[in-house]
Amino acid sequence: MDKYGIRLFVAKDHVFREETYNVIKTANVNNTLIYYSNESMDSLDTLAESQFEDFCKEHKGIGVRKGINTLDIINDPYCSIPIYVSLDHNKGISISSDFEDFYSNGYPIDCVGLYEIFLYGSGLFDRTLLENVKQMPAASVLRIDCVDFSFRIFPYWNFDIKENSEYEDMEKAIFDVRERLKEIFKKIKDPIAMGLSGGLDSRLSACILSNTKQANLLHFYTFGHDHRILENKLAESTIKSLWGG
Repeated sequence: MDKYGIRLFVAKDHVFREETYNVIKTANVNNTLIYYSNESMDSLDTLAESQFEDFCKEHKGIGVRKGINTLDIINDPYCSIPIYVSLDHNKGISISSDFEDFYSNGYPIDCVGLYEIFLYGSGLFDRTLLENVKQMPAASVLRIDCVDFSFRIFPYWNFDIKENSEYEDMEKAIFDVRERLKEIFKKIKDPIAMGLSGGLDSRLSACILSNTKQANLLHFYTFGHDHRILENKLAESTIKSLWGG
């Protein structure tokens, strides 16, 4: 499948250039330019600017919101359209969905980013392979200040989940979680791909699913693509224990 995404450039003279390629669609709602890759955008007509972050939580794509002296780029919780950004103090701020666009700039390698890519498959938070190039993490805002010509990246969605203090009995909590998962799994009607990281959460979910009618609809994948990676070993051993494959 061809790559798809956007390229944006903000020059010091406030010239704003944009380019989309391949399957990206656009819409302009309440001074917010939306780029998206999915077909279901029925709620665009009712989108209000103040609700945009909530809108991004439920739709795959990004939004570009222009203020008086700022430019906000907002992505979804899945990073369905990747965004990389680089600041050149002499030229401007370059933004692209294709990391290869930055290879020719001669930026030095970020050694920590390189180590993280070897270990995890990607740099953590906003770090990338190159020192001068940042990436947008999931559910975040890239805010460009057009006055002092700087940018910062910050989350708009707090993923922290508050602990439910109503449970005094651990067995009761475990039972309720298991029952809730079963109700969710009952909604599975078609074959699905499920991430199996080797971590406790995904292994427990796979264990519960293995005892349901939906078990034969599952196809697992893991980001631990090398057999020497512990994540890969745990995922494989889980599947063999539950499905015997």
